[in-house]
Amino acid sequence: MNNPYLPQQAQAITQQVTQNLQNNVLPGINSGAMAAGGFGGSRHGIAQGLAIGQTNQGLSNSLANLYGSAYDSDQNRNLQQSLATMQNDTQRLGMQNQYNLGLGNLALGNKQADQSFYGQQRGQDLQGAQLGLQAWQMGQQGMANRGLGLGQAGQMQQAGQWAPYQQFGNALSQFSGLNRTTGQTTPGVGAFNGFLGGALNGVDLWRMLTGGN
Repeated sequence: MNNPYLPQQAQAITQQVTQNLQNNVLPGINSGAMAAGGFGGSRHGIAQGLAIGQTNQGLSNSLANLYGSAYDSDQNRNLQQSLATMQNDTQRLGMQNQYNLGLGNLALGNKQADQSFYGQQRGQDLQGAQLGLQAWQMGQQGMANRGLGLGQAGQMQQAGQWAPYQQFGNALSQFSGLNRTTGQTTPGVGAFNGFLGGALNGVDLWRMLTGGN
């Protein structure tokens, strides 16, 4: 039994029934027997026995009713507690399932977002690589064009440096009879040949003017 006051209630009922028997029922039987002149007789004893038996029967019925009602109440409370516990467990289980489902959806959404972000990053990386390749190709082309321009500028500079000597040689060749040619005015070697031819024509002219000395 879950009721801690149940033994005290049973004791209180027993005391009330016993006091009623001793203070009311038995004195009444004794008074009647004395008035009838049968006090201490068999009929007096039978009356007392019946009173005591009925009192004990009433007390037993009262205690049985007390304990039976307490048992039923305890069972009903236990059943209600069990149902409440089951409902709470069901609600907790449902909330846990919803929470787990929410976490699963969140994880799925994060995974999809990561995949989308990874795809965007890969696309940006590929675009950056293409731009880098284009920039490198443009740089290489620019360097090649710059080298070609520097080469042409160098050739023009060399041709400009040798042009006076070549012109001087061509002028002197008009006074010599050797009919030497200076060749093409090619930068580098051609310019040097022109200078050398002009120098030789100058030597021949000097010999003609000085009588071969």
